[in-house]
Amino acid sequence: MRILIVSDTNLINPFTKELQGLISGFGEVRVDKEQFWQKSNTYDVLLFQWPEELFHNWNEPSTEELNHLKAVLNWWRPRAKLVIIRHNYHPHYRDSANYAQLYDIVYAHMDGVIHMGNHSKDEYQSRYQAIALSQKHAVIPHLLFTSFPDQTNQIEARKKLGIPTTSFIVLIFGALRHKEEIHFAFKNFRRLRIKNKYLLIAKMPLKKYRGARYIHPIIKMAYVLIPRTKLFFNFQPDDRVQYFFHAADVVLIPRRAPLNSGNVPLGFAFGKVVIGPKKGNVGEILEETGNPTFDFDDNESVKRAVEIGKTLVENNKGEDNLVFATNYWGHQNISLKFQDFLKEIVGS
Repeated sequence: MRILIVSDTNLINPFTKELQGLISGFGEVRVDKEQFWQKSNTYDVLLFQWPEELFHNWNEPSTEELNHLKAVLNWWRPRAKLVIIRHNYHPHYRDSANYAQLYDIVYAHMDGVIHMGNHSKDEYQSRYQAIALSQKHAVIPHLLFTSFPDQTNQIEARKKLGIPTTSFIVLIFGALRHKEEIHFAFKNFRRLRIKNKYLLIAKMPLKKYRGARYIHPIIKMAYVLIPRTKLFFNFQPDDRVQYFFHAADVVLIPRRAPLNSGNVPLGFAFGKVVIGPKKGNVGEILEETGNPTFDFDDNESVKRAVEIGKTLVENNKGEDNLVFATNYWGHQNISLKFQDFLKEIVGS
């Protein structure tokens, strides 16, 4: 089976890297966005992920670019099976008409849709009723990240990052994309009644993010009003990810209503308790595995979830998460699910 993962060759993200390795076990795989646009080579399956990734720098497409996309998708349809892994409902905090049309166009041309949870499948079939019944669907969990180095421990990691070795560390990993997420992080951390609490944020946003005019005053206030914080502003390379997760006691997902979050499998892979909103596949998975969830707009709900998380840490829930993830999200299991579904798609 020849498979083209339609993604940036030079900007390969951890999920795509793991996906390529996973699928290589049963097919000939290439990661290349340009071959899609150039309509070159022959493949059995084109595997898409984020529709906005199809355009340069993930920028919003123009009407002309959307029309061109439709033409290219129509060219491929009789020549290969088109499948998409559904990562999100729409681009984060970018709800424009063109982005909405982009998602509609891409999904309308798919032969199959891979969901990372039952919530995604149910929501998709409700949102896209006109096309969902004619497509094939599979629920395949988020794969377990295995490519990040894992060669340290909590004490060494905390020393490496320059944070207290005896504190209760709440980690927020990944970019805070909007001012409401920044407000959420600092406001709810301040309300926690946990002794020796400490907030570790791995990537505060820079000026390119929406709502940037709010950010620098908040950052300045953070060190005054909430001194027990450590902020990192730059992208963290793969070899440093282990320090953040090993340093943490719990991982907090500060999203209002995500469909998925890589911080769930990433936190589980490092044996951490993960706390997230009761929304999307995130809420579904955390509740099924006994990890705390919250209502984004309910401060007491967030406070209670983190306090429950602390109790779970003390009862070794993180180790249970690692065992669960290894058993159910490991590459062997996920590879078989992809193989079965893609074979079904190609044979249909």
